[in-house]
Amino acid sequence: MKTFLLLLTAAGLLMMPIPVRAQGWRGVVPLHSTRQEVERLLGSPKKSNGSFSSYETKTEEVRVFYSITSCETDKSAEWNVPLGTVIQFTVYPKQKLPLANLKLDNAKFQRQPDYHVQGVVYYFNRADGIVVDTRILEGNVEDVFGITYWARTADQPLRCPKPLQ
Repeated sequence: MKTFLLLLTAAGLLMMPIPVRAQGWRGVVPLHSTRQEVERLLGSPKKSNGSFSSYETKTEEVRVFYSITSCETDKSAEWNVPLGTVIQFTVYPKQKLPLANLKLDNAKFQRQPDYHVQGVVYYFNRADGIVVDTRILEGNVEDVFGITYWARTADQPLRCPKPLQ
């Protein structure tokens, strides 16, 4: 019975709505978390090709980009982080997720319609490194298509220095 309750609780946690927090998603934080930490959380990737891996849970797909170069070995490298560090990732909910369910703080998120694709709207929080990608569907309801986590403003010192031209 105790094992059953533990499994039921774990399943419930996996089915919770996607939280949008400054400290990342489920403890995964761009430029700080590693491939090993992601795989400990999500298991083996369903697809992988070096810098990119795709993972699946019951409620979402997660696509992660990892560092594969460093400032010392590649002048075009963007971030001064160890190899295998999460650079950015996107969480795609499998079920319909109305934007209203995220309860975004309007003071922190800037709304920006896509000027090229009708019905697509982005919500940017540059300080916390979060972009919420929505689609306006029937009834003018915005549904979340994906939530991308990338470098926070506080992480800018981790950028590789660019050579003078």
